[in-house]
Amino acid sequence: MSDRFRGGQPIYPKPFEYLDLPDGRPRRSNPRTHEKADAKLVSGQLSGRIRTLGPIHIGSGYLELSRRLPLSSKDQQKNPLVRGFVRSGGQCVIPGSSLKGAVRSVVEAVTLSCVAKKGSRTYLPNQDFMECRNKEYLCPACRLFGAMGFLGKVKFRDAVQLPDSYGKRRVEVHTLPQMFRPQTNDPDGRKFYMHGKQASGDQPVEVVPEGEFFSFGIRFDNLEEAEMGVILLALGLSPRPAESLRLKVGGFKPACYGSVEFEPERLLVEQSFQNCLDYDAVQDELITDSNLLQKRFEGWVSVARDGNNPLVLRDQFTELANTLKYPGERDCPPGLY
Repeated sequence: MSDRFRGGQPIYPKPFEYLDLPDGRPRRSNPRTHEKADAKLVSGQLSGRIRTLGPIHIGSGYLELSRRLPLSSKDQQKNPLVRGFVRSGGQCVIPGSSLKGAVRSVVEAVTLSCVAKKGSRTYLPNQDFMECRNKEYLCPACRLFGAMGFLGKVKFRDAVQLPDSYGKRRVEVHTLPQMFRPQTNDPDGRKFYMHGKQASGDQPVEVVPEGEFFSFGIRFDNLEEAEMGVILLALGLSPRPAESLRLKVGGFKPACYGSVEFEPERLLVEQSFQNCLDYDAVQDELITDSNLLQKRFEGWVSVARDGNNPLVLRDQFTELANTLKYPGERDCPPGLY
């Protein structure tokens, strides 16, 4: 059978790249816990907006009657049943678990971390990268996001769709290709889907279109500066434009859906250690100026990438940033690939 045709159908270029596991073994150590205040550690909150760079879909798991959704009359008449977008309180949301998974996948890939989740039949050529099982001995990603028996130190709240200046929140119906589970049990590395031109099909799906905004909030406790830096890199907040990757969230990534950009607006750094020592509460540090935010981010990222004991693997990060650069350079396949 031809490489370009299968069953009479053309075969398109794959919309993803594999990132090889790094040499060596995961950098496991005893994690810093939650109950201790330390002047050298960072605790606080980062909040802002998520902008959709293209349409996104996070499935509710239900087929919805389109007449019950805030869709145009044209969409309702053309598609009486659609795959719904997940909602909370009647508003479209990107669940915190989806954001956490997207960020964690990048952190795992650019640090010496384990492969936390894989198929039961998936073979790992280097068994050192099996999921962490000992809560006293965790890799960088598990120390940040949690493992069995250990609560993560980074938490994401659900991101709620924001109204525009007219008080409206846009949703649309797009027709997308059918998606199928991967058939291989022997992957070539960690898989990341690229950005590109969206593919179309015949499956009606409710999406939040390009140019919409969601609010996001991240809570972090007892992080080292290098850990803060790698989180910022994974969010696409590197001060270096060549390193500013863009994440993908939700479903239909093979059809080039799910591209988003984080726009930080507010950083609160808590003075928890000093408050434990002083009778009078010390004012927490609140940063809202974009230049000051950028300066603080640059310091943390520098420690993660260029410090004496850098947490980030430069070659891995450079390769991944090239895969997740936006805009992408290829169209996503409407059929087999």
